[in-house]
Amino acid sequence: MVEFLEQAARSLETAERYEVLGEVYKLITPIYECTRDFEEYFEEEDKEYIYKEPKVTSLPEICDRLHSMYGAKYGKENVKLIKDSNKVIHISFSSS
Repeated sequence: MVEFLEQAARSLETAERYEVLGEVYKLITPIYECTRDFEEYFEEEDKEYIYKEPKVTSLPEICDRLHSMYGAKYGKENVKLIKDSNKVIHISFSSS
């Protein structure tokens, strides 16, 4: 089933139907979590995400919020915020 859902996601991305991708990933994500296959979340290398915040939000506030949010989801010991502009060479995940 996961293979078919991943194929559907690739097809939707090729068709530029990004608005539907979230629904497909909502079906796949619990399976990845159950099998602790965290690498599947992060196979999108060299992509950047933009977080929209109110104009008065400070960078430390955003960092704390993201660290808390992803720490709750993946475990605080598995989340590291990179606060400089150097290129990230490798990210590894361990399932314990």
